[in-house]
Amino acid sequence: MRVKAGILWIALSAAGVAAQTATLAVVNARVWTGDAAHPWAEAVAAAGERILAAGSNDEIRALAGPSARVVDGRGGLLTPGFIDSHIHLLAFDRNRPLTPIFMRFLAGREEVAARIRSYAAKLPPGGWILGEDWTDSTWRGPLPSRAWLDRLAPGHPVRLVQVEGAAGIANSAALRAAGITRQTPDEPPGVIERDRAGEPTGIVRGGPMWRVEAAITDRDRAHYEAALEKEMAALLHMGVTSVHHNNAWYDFLILRRMHEAGKLRVRVYASPGLPGWPRLRDYIAAHGRGDSWMHWGAVKGYGTITEKAYYRWVSGASQAGLQVMVHTGSNPELRILLSVFERVRREQNLQDPRFRVEHAHDMPPDAIPTMVRAGALASWQPPLLLHTDMRTAAGQPAPKNLFPCRALLQAGVKIAFGTDGGGENRTSPAASLALALERVAPDGSRITLDEALRAYTLDAAWAAGARTLYCEFENPKHYRDAVRRFRELQAAGDSAGSSIWVAPPRIFKPGEDWMLKQVRSCEADGYLVRNYDHLRFFATERKRGDFSLNVANPWTADFFLSRFGLERVTASYDLNVGQLEALLRAAPGR
Repeated sequence: MRVKAGILWIALSAAGVAAQTATLAVVNARVWTGDAAHPWAEAVAAAGERILAAGSNDEIRALAGPSARVVDGRGGLLTPGFIDSHIHLLAFDRNRPLTPIFMRFLAGREEVAARIRSYAAKLPPGGWILGEDWTDSTWRGPLPSRAWLDRLAPGHPVRLVQVEGAAGIANSAALRAAGITRQTPDEPPGVIERDRAGEPTGIVRGGPMWRVEAAITDRDRAHYEAALEKEMAALLHMGVTSVHHNNAWYDFLILRRMHEAGKLRVRVYASPGLPGWPRLRDYIAAHGRGDSWMHWGAVKGYGTITEKAYYRWVSGASQAGLQVMVHTGSNPELRILLSVFERVRREQNLQDPRFRVEHAHDMPPDAIPTMVRAGALASWQPPLLLHTDMRTAAGQPAPKNLFPCRALLQAGVKIAFGTDGGGENRTSPAASLALALERVAPDGSRITLDEALRAYTLDAAWAAGARTLYCEFENPKHYRDAVRRFRELQAAGDSAGSSIWVAPPRIFKPGEDWMLKQVRSCEADGYLVRNYDHLRFFATERKRGDFSLNVANPWTADFFLSRFGLERVTASYDLNVGQLEALLRAAPGR
């Protein structure tokens, strides 16, 4: 199902806002808008989850309804909610009660068996035994079966995962806990391998692996949900409203459950591990990419990896339409990674890949042109600069090219800020901004306040893959100004690979084609259609359907997509989570 997703934030002037009554107005403030043409305002209006306008005190007061909450900003700074572009919102503790068996260090099947028996002797009945990082060479022959694992650890669920995360082996107890039986369907291209009698062998590949992981996370579900609620409350208190969360599938499933229960209080962009990119590809095929509160579509790599492995994973993930972000720890590793990014971009002819280099605060000057050619951005965490300072103070060699913000920005490379924090190791955006503003680059320059705020808001949203702007104005004349401004940003390289779509008035009366002609004259990239008259008028244009078309079943979706040539449709807002997932599954590949 082609579902509308991916929205770029834009500052709206009060003069151009659609007719809507504000439920919240903040006045007498110093409002940073992020719009270089109009960087500051006095006040801002909002309704529900949406910012309506930024403007003067009088303009914003005029938008406030009689029951609106009006807040006196008392001259304080007001910014969009901060986006922490690199955080560990939750770290599922797979070490409880024992650390996993790290199988890459075991020489053969017998050593694996001995370690499993040892764990089974130490754990109470029913305790999970987890193993990680096996390869085909670990077994020196066919993969073991659930029966083999059953004999080694009777009374314990056992689950062993391949090094790339693409396959796992589970015993009978683990399969039962996951609800996997002979009746459980595959999730193509993921598969539950079966014997001749149709019974699961214990080998699970791809999509269905989430069932086992869900069973593992269930053991301490209340504990992790409580920890997440505490973490989200702390982030909101500091002004962080969105995060890019980097961690494993365990975390992903816990966050999804929180989202489905309506318990998320910050927006989440989730990125499981890079080696298991086929799993995320398959998960997206079955479940979509999420919504405005939680979405996914990126994978993150860790640690020192060979160039061959980098290329295999980055190329595969990129070909599958996934964003790639990689943690780098040294300049040689950075050069290898950038050469792979550049090669993949060239081979796949990617206009706007948005590859992300995580950390790499020590950026050699000759690496910056490669960042540009690779279409990469820098994901930097100012609090980590203190770690570098401490290592230097302890006698380690000082980095020669630390935090060269001016050089990157002048080359056209975007920077997204985060903290690499989480739990007790969290840093407020205010403290992080102070660290960034105080840091002097090798050329003697500093990042400005405007640039630092962009790195924590607009460019952090861009770093999460936001590519499409949808806009609506009460007066259709304002569409031309909006598109003109957007084209200026594109020409300056600020919105490369992005597009702007405009929404005609929802209510249409006979004889009002003149209004639709005004909308079309703005020459946007496409149009958001809402009724039959829009479908007729914009028949030869690129168009997408918004929720007003009330798509609630696959037959309606297919009707609009096939008969009217819509690129995608938006599901009806009346659907709950279960109904929405059922709609997505009913139209695979659309």
